[in-house]
Amino acid sequence: MAKTFEVRTKSGNKIHTHRVVAASPEEARKLCPSDDPVVSIRKQNTLLTYRALSASDRITLLRRLAMMTRSGVGLSRALLTIKDSFTGPISRAANDIMIKVSQGDDFDEVLANMPADFPPTTVSLIRSGMHGGEIYKALNSAAEFEIEMHTIGISARGGMTGAAIEFVIAIGLILVTAYWAAPEALKSPIYSAAGDSVNIGWAFLLADIMAIFSLAIVVFLLTLFLVSFVFKPLAPNFSDAFTLKIPVFRDLVLSKNYYSVFYGLSLLVASGVRLKIAMSLAYQSAPAGAIAQDLKNAIEAIDRGDDWGVEMKRLHPTDRACLSTSQDRADIAEAFNVVAMGHRENYKQRVGQVVPALSALSNTFMFMAGFLIFAMLMLPTLQATRGML
Repeated sequence: MAKTFEVRTKSGNKIHTHRVVAASPEEARKLCPSDDPVVSIRKQNTLLTYRALSASDRITLLRRLAMMTRSGVGLSRALLTIKDSFTGPISRAANDIMIKVSQGDDFDEVLANMPADFPPTTVSLIRSGMHGGEIYKALNSAAEFEIEMHTIGISARGGMTGAAIEFVIAIGLILVTAYWAAPEALKSPIYSAAGDSVNIGWAFLLADIMAIFSLAIVVFLLTLFLVSFVFKPLAPNFSDAFTLKIPVFRDLVLSKNYYSVFYGLSLLVASGVRLKIAMSLAYQSAPAGAIAQDLKNAIEAIDRGDDWGVEMKRLHPTDRACLSTSQDRADIAEAFNVVAMGHRENYKQRVGQVVPALSALSNTFMFMAGFLIFAMLMLPTLQATRGML
């Protein structure tokens, strides 16, 4: 089983530290990228030291790699430079990649085996770009994708997190007020003496309705989460089939994958790769589920000599029409690019729609919570006072 070792070497009066993944200290000594004398080898506790790349870290790493490889710097040398120039996750990731590449592993396969650092969509773009042309172009495309998704994600996460917190607080206020604070307050002798003057039964009914409505929302969201994320590894086709039936949500969940796959296909076909080979490469790197099944159906249609665009049944009819009417390689590459850009725009639009909608929902619940607090805790006092006059 591979472990992580910290190998320290001495060059003159300086001590250099190298992080090496190996099965034993002896293998770590052999895999150390430095030829300087080894001073010490120590096993690292990765549970305490490991920290995955953040989106900004990943963008920096990809940008720097693209810049150096475009200038003619070898991949291993570029990774070593990044490893020595940065600290933290960027240095650690560059070192991990460098070791595997120096052992003969393909660059894209190394990234695919580091899912905590490189999401499947990013790996798919890099893999397609590498098959279709220069590695620096693949890295630049992946970096641009990461930048765009990161920018969208920041605003989306901020809005969704704020809406979720406000929704939870509102539900908590409604439940505490209706099922504890108000019943306890109404036990006061003041309200008992007021008799029928205190009448807030309608407020309790409204609170029950709000509680049931909020429970339905929670159950619905929990179902979406379980089917689309938790059960996805177990039954990807069923999970995606369920997701595709829900408007808006399907674009939020699947559009990024569709964008990366079709954009990668456009790069492959535009660079001269035959359509079937491009489809096969995309199928190998595509996430399991609807998109992989569509690619498989398209490959089988190509073998039969049928219209492969029609076989991608899970795509929108306009996307299928765009792909089916493409005649030559340039048209097909452009069609793939158009479909990819369409899914990217769908994702951006849906994020722009969902965040305000969730904010409006949470604001509504917060307003109702305030209204019920007034109706259940303040209005009885006013009614009781009026009844005593």
